[in-house]
Amino acid sequence: ELFIGSDLYGLLRDEGPLELARCGKIVIQVLAALEEAHAMGLVHRDIKPENVLVDRKTDGTDIAKICDFGIAKVARDEGPKLSQAGNMIGTPLYMSPEAAMGRECDARSDLYSVGIMLFEMVTGSRPFDAPSPLEVARMQVEEIPQLPSVRAPERNIPPSLDRVIVKALSKRAEDRWQSAREFRDALDGALGASGGQAHAVP
Repeated sequence: ELFIGSDLYGLLRDEGPLELARCGKIVIQVLAALEEAHAMGLVHRDIKPENVLVDRKTDGTDIAKICDFGIAKVARDEGPKLSQAGNMIGTPLYMSPEAAMGRECDARSDLYSVGIMLFEMVTGSRPFDAPSPLEVARMQVEEIPQLPSVRAPERNIPPSLDRVIVKALSKRAEDRWQSAREFRDALDGALGASGGQAHAVP
């Protein structure tokens, strides 16, 4: 497929943090794509802005697609888990704690990476950053992220969105959103991505 447009990395570089409702609409499309991939037993393992293509329709709405499944893993024979013990696979800036430790990863690792990406989209900065990839990996494992609303108070990020992102960035996979659909529904409720209004999340 010929896709005319930029990746999300280029979009954030050129425009900075995006309007909140626009962030929601893009990430909801990413989560919908991951829902399909995960249903087939496929885990991407390298979700980051460079691997999300974004184009705009003639009416101005965004089209987002995931690309580069080069290090994806099929988990059909292993159940919900992916056996990669001892290997750190992916990009440390967007890597889940279990991936950073070389432990088994499943679909919830992708959801953590989406949470990092969403944090960056709404605040203009990543929750964890350092000159050394190993230091970033350590931060993913050990450090608690700031609330997005604290990192970027000028953005007027609602508490409902704070809660969605913080849950996505839980250190333990069992404390995160357990599926792309669950994450997507929570984000849609928090941001009102369809109507542009923010709503409370239980």
